[in-house]
Amino acid sequence: MSGCDFVFLDPDNGLLPKSVALSNDKSIKYVLPEEILDYYDAGYSVAFYSHRTRENLDVYLKRFEKLFYVAKWNGAIIKAVSFKRGTVRDYFILLHKEHAAQVEESLEKILKGQWGQHFEAVEIPGQMSEAICAAETVTEPEPMSDAIYETETESEQSTESEGHGEKCELVKHAMLAVQRYPWEQGVCAQALWEYGDKTTAVAMAHDAVLRQQPDGRLAVINANIAVTDPAANGEVVWRAFELTGNVMYREAAEKMLSFLMEKAPRTDRGIICHNEVSFHKGYSANQIWVDSIYMAPPFLAVMGELEEAVRQIEGYLTYLKDEKSGLLYHIYDAGDRKSILGKLRGTGNGKFVRKKLWATGNGWALLGIGRVIDDAIEKGRQDVAARLIRYGTELLDAMLPYQLADGRFHDILDEKTSFVEGTAAMMMAAFVYRGIVGGWLPAKYRVAADRVRETMDDYVDEFGIIHEVCGCPHFDRVGTSAESMAAYLMMWAAYPIR
Repeated sequence: MSGCDFVFLDPDNGLLPKSVALSNDKSIKYVLPEEILDYYDAGYSVAFYSHRTRENLDVYLKRFEKLFYVAKWNGAIIKAVSFKRGTVRDYFILLHKEHAAQVEESLEKILKGQWGQHFEAVEIPGQMSEAICAAETVTEPEPMSDAIYETETESEQSTESEGHGEKCELVKHAMLAVQRYPWEQGVCAQALWEYGDKTTAVAMAHDAVLRQQPDGRLAVINANIAVTDPAANGEVVWRAFELTGNVMYREAAEKMLSFLMEKAPRTDRGIICHNEVSFHKGYSANQIWVDSIYMAPPFLAVMGELEEAVRQIEGYLTYLKDEKSGLLYHIYDAGDRKSILGKLRGTGNGKFVRKKLWATGNGWALLGIGRVIDDAIEKGRQDVAARLIRYGTELLDAMLPYQLADGRFHDILDEKTSFVEGTAAMMMAAFVYRGIVGGWLPAKYRVAADRVRETMDDYVDEFGIIHEVCGCPHFDRVGTSAESMAAYLMMWAAYPIR
């Protein structure tokens, strides 16, 4: 590195958190605080990448506080910028004084130039550290290994989370062995991305692109009839582009977006239908399924169509909400109309196809709303996030009175004769943990989620298959499913101590 002034560190997962011990195999995916400081002490200015978490910004920045404290003690000037398109990514820069002017000038050009729409400066809350460093009575900081790390043996929470990794890996491998339709491919790939297995998630995105139809629908097998299900693959395909730079993924995601925005059949209110055909005799194909709240809106939001994502969610809620219970029915037939392609479709006249409060359907809705909330917050749209938080919290509050003692639900929430299953419960728990970590859901809901997490471990067999869930292929009886395993991984991925 002779002749270099600047070192850029690009770890998979950013700075090593407290919950991952140095001895853990996962630690190689992170940059160590000592590495950063060693480069700085050797005379290099250092920049490192960090993928923004779902925590509030102040909470998120706390994880860097001790590193910045030590760096400032050693004379570093700290700058930070975030890249806002898609999920937020941060770049932290520790500068030596002789490099500061040139780097600061370059950052200013970026922020004021054509890239300024995608970048913004991040204010480092360093007043306290600066005051400490300036004080006459200041003592030298503790070594970073003592100041930052907390090994698994020192923390029961770290032990619980990291120790559970073996079971999660078992479930992951079982999930990957399942035959998958478009929505299953999508939710499994998304679960892997959220769980942190980006390598496998990209491989799944690759296969979704290979099976993309000319009209843009991803991961299609057999007949090309699903409308919103293929979009469940969209975010991971876009993330694959962001991760690899391969334009194949970008073009595939943009084609999927074009299908939703320009070609997908819609009701007379502009809400996207679930399929191109009806599986129920006597009904039109213009059907609204509760599942679609998960399938399409999160992808729309990630691709920059946040307003359209919210419009779709609100439209689905309008069609499906039971005003008495606050829960969502499964399927509504919006009736005859001409699609936006001008083709006359169906014979229905506006009536419910399945007027059942399907637990898993309400779980799908929570998962979808939660993802769009996070996207709205990342984009600085607190107004949008507040609306969605209200929708999600109202739905959660409507579900919880039906939760059984072990955390699960009846398949039809208000029918005690229907079978008991765990998929909806894990989806609910994933939503709760996501909200608590993100700071937009009160911690009081954690009790309900913890009950699910503790119970569902008992239904994972030695092969990683989760039993006593709403079972494929028809989802009308207890069994096993890909989406239950995806929900399990999402639940653990969002668990606050991970």
